[in-house]
Amino acid sequence: MAVSPETDMADTDLFRCEIGEERISNFVDTVIRLVNDPRRTSRLKDIFGEDELEDVYRVWGLSETTDSEEFDQMDENDIVLFTHLDAVVGLAVISATTESEELGDELWGESSFSKLLLLQELTPVSLSLVELYEKLGYEGDSPSSETQYISQEDKNTLLESYGTISEFVETISNITEPSLDDLLSRSNENTPDCAWVDQTEFESTTPDNVGLAQGCIFCPESSEGGEQLAWLEKGDILIHHSEREFIGYSVVTAAHSVRMDGSNGIWLWYAYSSFNESYRPQDYAALLLDSDVDLRRVPLAYQIKQGRVHLTPWESVRVLLEDLVENPAERFLENRYDSTINKMDFDLSDEPLYYPDEEKSLQQQINSTLAAGKHIIFTGPPGTGKTKLARAICEHATDTALSETVDDYLFTTASADWTSFDTIGGYSPSKTREGLEFQPGQFLKCFRDGEDLRNRWLLIDELNRADIDKAMGGLFSVLTGEEVELPYENQEAIRVTPISGDDDLQFDRSLTEIARSIDTYPVLPSWRLIATMNTSDKASLFELSYAFTRRFNFIHVGVPDLEKNGQFVTEHLDPTTDESYAIALGPEETRMLASGNLQAELSVIWGRINEYQTLGPSIILDIIQYIYESIEDQIGDLPEIPSGGDGDEESEDTGPESDDGDDTEEDEGSGSSISSELYQGPLTDAITMLVFPQLEGLRKNNLEELIFKLDDTAETVEDEPVTVQLETKRLYRKAEDFYGITIDE
Repeated sequence: MAVSPETDMADTDLFRCEIGEERISNFVDTVIRLVNDPRRTSRLKDIFGEDELEDVYRVWGLSETTDSEEFDQMDENDIVLFTHLDAVVGLAVISATTESEELGDELWGESSFSKLLLLQELTPVSLSLVELYEKLGYEGDSPSSETQYISQEDKNTLLESYGTISEFVETISNITEPSLDDLLSRSNENTPDCAWVDQTEFESTTPDNVGLAQGCIFCPESSEGGEQLAWLEKGDILIHHSEREFIGYSVVTAAHSVRMDGSNGIWLWYAYSSFNESYRPQDYAALLLDSDVDLRRVPLAYQIKQGRVHLTPWESVRVLLEDLVENPAERFLENRYDSTINKMDFDLSDEPLYYPDEEKSLQQQINSTLAAGKHIIFTGPPGTGKTKLARAICEHATDTALSETVDDYLFTTASADWTSFDTIGGYSPSKTREGLEFQPGQFLKCFRDGEDLRNRWLLIDELNRADIDKAMGGLFSVLTGEEVELPYENQEAIRVTPISGDDDLQFDRSLTEIARSIDTYPVLPSWRLIATMNTSDKASLFELSYAFTRRFNFIHVGVPDLEKNGQFVTEHLDPTTDESYAIALGPEETRMLASGNLQAELSVIWGRINEYQTLGPSIILDIIQYIYESIEDQIGDLPEIPSGGDGDEESEDTGPESDDGDDTEEDEGSGSSISSELYQGPLTDAITMLVFPQLEGLRKNNLEELIFKLDDTAETVEDEPVTVQLETKRLYRKAEDFYGITIDE
């Protein structure tokens, strides 16, 4: 447990709080477990306050009649030592205190427990009361009160042994990550007791979900499995079973006897570590059959039932733990090779992306393509958000939908000088020995890192900038499920082996052989390659061959309609709604866009450019960001964005003031509107820097027409006249320098 620095201060108080037999179930419900009922958490927020509560939902109540004096002494960062029978069973730091008979009754059915403690995470402790009292300097009879304030004198006696409160907490706490090395190094004279535990039933009495670093099992000895659990003590081992699979192991950090419901019980704290890949019972049984373990002493894996505990010899557990160390790659394939993408469930509405009129279509195309086992190439003009969309898909796969199958993704940008060395790999000087050795390229790094197997998707940006046939030609067959042997070797020939997911592998080697060969790169069924390419680059960049393109589904990401009924529209840059490209901007940039006439001018500029060369919204957003950085120090306080509506009324009210040239005070920070004169120069510069390079390839006459029209005198945007304000002479001069053309004013 991490104790805050405040707990080492002289005014930090210690309290002992006894959990009586009649309140054990209350302690489990509101301290060991988190209070997570929405109605109760809402009441906690009302009483303690949202700032105090944050993510803390552990609450304990003291008796109104017997604990009043002690409660009045309790404060934030004080420490409570919880005791039961003859042991300290846990400790917690107080976050806040309050009183509420109503909440006490709601939580525990008794309004008398009205003095409430909001607690940080409960920490398991293994310490007898006798040991605690000795450290406190007590002699004779122990305190009899349910809640006890540990006096400053007694605390000082305690600190003579520990130095600080933090050291005391660290010494008695039992949060330790299980170490395989420590477990496997135990001598034959120091072997632990072990048990297979079906976690499905015990989950109801476990504070944290299986998979977290710490948890507990809390049950009567008379229950199924309770008698066996009573055998265990600190240092013993549990192998956790749930839903017909072995899912992890843990080390018992504390074992306490309890009284509950009039009978004896067992309370085990454990430090848990999940298996990277779970074991099926038949897999575990196969390990035992291949070992020297006396199977007559081992309960068969298929006999494990819900809520049951089976004591098993240390030798049977050692076999499993040794397999964790020795064969991680094999288990990786065995558990993942038949994992396919049946349902991606990628939802564009959950992403900060804007694709007007084609969101549903894009979403359906993406999910269906991936489920069908195909790879994706996103096509479209520059700046339409293809790369952002590809990243969002990969992050969705690794964080949500396929997180148990897809580990991560690699991002790379293609270039004209790519060769097979970049994508596949090749010989290079060895880092560990003399001579050369094979080093994998970007493609092969998706599947293996030395002895460790991986399943990382590959995202290639600007795909057609490379000569793909030259760079990846040798891997075309892999994309259709064929094994490829590359012209390289280390210990053996380098091979790329797609795993079909079928029970019968189509290759001569077993999964075990494939996993153990560091020169074999297995491609799992769930692996995908996602790429992007700008359609405007076709003429100047390498063309993709038919052999490559037929391995992919091409999904087009276009530009929305920028004109309706012969007028330019502003809705795609509207900063007052979440349904526009403005969602990609920062708050200050958004407020700038909402001030004055900038939104309308940029809409006209974008529409005029796209009459000659299709460009996506990213370039327009780059222009906005450049303008903001250029004039940030001059614009002062920007007005808040209007809530509700589309913001047109704001523009109409402030537009005339910004057009008459008499707005110097507003420019300096009145917060009303931004004059076009303020951004005229930066807007001109942004066009020459960001737009001009994208116009290469246009005919000379088209270039001249477009540049002349960029600051035409007037346009209509949704029936409103708009004048684009640019520094005309500088724009024309830059065009002449950039393209070698002359524009007649």
